[in-house]
Amino acid sequence: MFDHRASVRYAKPLIDLSIAKGIVDDVQKDVSLFLDTCKSNFDFSLMLKNPIIPINKKVDILREIFSKNFNDLTLNTFEKIIYNNRDHILENICEKFLELYNKHKNIQDVTLTSAVSLDKSSLEKIKSKLKTLTTRSVSISQKIDSNIIGGFILKVDDKMYDASYRTKLKNIKKTLLNN
Repeated sequence: MFDHRASVRYAKPLIDLSIAKGIVDDVQKDVSLFLDTCKSNFDFSLMLKNPIIPINKKVDILREIFSKNFNDLTLNTFEKIIYNNRDHILENICEKFLELYNKHKNIQDVTLTSAVSLDKSSLEKIKSKLKTLTTRSVSISQKIDSNIIGGFILKVDDKMYDASYRTKLKNIKKTLLNN
């Protein structure tokens, strides 16, 4: 179960301490690498959430995988989280950290869903248009969903702009059935 308060309680001190030490960008890279590892390796993610696996074993696995790549602050924080039996929300803590990082760096995170992968020039056009709408710098994460047929869905914070063909076809169908 997602525990929002606990995730913020661990993410906030991590970002504050990394800012104070001047290593916030290094910690952000570590957290991003950790999340990418969890997303690409489902077994690793399950291992962290499994209450049967002993805590010491989880810490040993974490050290084995990340000790050469991670900053000491990141590794020690992750170990502390595991020792505090919060290993099941470690991914959520990392996601909260990235949200706080984006807020600190004044970055607007945008999710763009399209039927096919967009080329760099199309992404730059979208990014330049978004820059006129916000004072923050824009970071676009692209998702591919062939079910939308064409067009795109743009999600900024809690707002969503749906310009997909799937939605347009559904609206046409609804209009035709109601008339």
